[in-house]
Amino acid sequence: MTSVTGSTLKITGDNSANELAIEQTSQGLQVQALNGTKLNGILRGVLILSNPTQMNIDLLGGHDRLSLADYLGGGVSVKLGSGNDQLNLNGTTNDGALVVDLGSGNNSLAANSGGPVGEDPNVVGGNFTLLAGAGYDRLIIDTLNVLANLSMDSGAGQDVVSLGSGSTNGITTIALGAGNDIMAIQDRTSRGLFSLNAGAGDDLLGLRNGDYKESAVFDLGAGKDALLSQLNTFEVNVTRLGGAGPRGAIDTLYSALDSIFGDNTVTGFESLPTTETPVSALYTRLVNAFA
Repeated sequence: MTSVTGSTLKITGDNSANELAIEQTSQGLQVQALNGTKLNGILRGVLILSNPTQMNIDLLGGHDRLSLADYLGGGVSVKLGSGNDQLNLNGTTNDGALVVDLGSGNNSLAANSGGPVGEDPNVVGGNFTLLAGAGYDRLIIDTLNVLANLSMDSGAGQDVVSLGSGSTNGITTIALGAGNDIMAIQDRTSRGLFSLNAGAGDDLLGLRNGDYKESAVFDLGAGKDALLSQLNTFEVNVTRLGGAGPRGAIDTLYSALDSIFGDNTVTGFESLPTTETPVSALYTRLVNAFA
């Protein structure tokens, strides 16, 4: 069901598997139902709306799929409910907040560039919030610029998370939840405080070619965790928090490839090896996780 109140578009699904594609066109905002989904009672129905400035989408339960491409407007709220859901964002630009709640289930998110030649990044003018709930989630963000704060929580489960090129002007807060998680952060500038809580489990974190202008805090939790730093600049300090875990499990910072630590303040890590031998193996494991 769709409705427009003032300048706000509201879309409500059901507990079946809903599939929708929303795309900004020259005629307006196009909403299209795909496969067996009905839009206002019409199978594979299509609506073209006069550029609403806000969107509230709640597809409820079921294995839902939603794509949002080249959107130009205000704040967006997306809830996909329980189920193994999939969300694609391609070149969206909104001058308000973007809130995404994937719900529980084995969910996937892909955020890529859009536009006519595929070079327009995703831009969030307000806060960006991503919640994935419990499940084995795969969250791949290739491009994202956030003009305020960024908050991500992948929930419990063995998650694979990537945060790619772009910048965050405000505070960055990331929680991976319990489970043996893998996360890669690459080609990003963090202008505010940076905090990552990996939760319990044997986690692998890879940071490459980033610029961290304020303090970076890593709460790695219980487990044998590894943080691989390559070609990063930490302009203030890096702090590790969290317990070592059982059976002598330790947290290790591998920094063999020219990372720069502004004031040489690195605290809390139980192992700081200088050999590059484990770095190659860890990097291969990271690459394979995202293949």
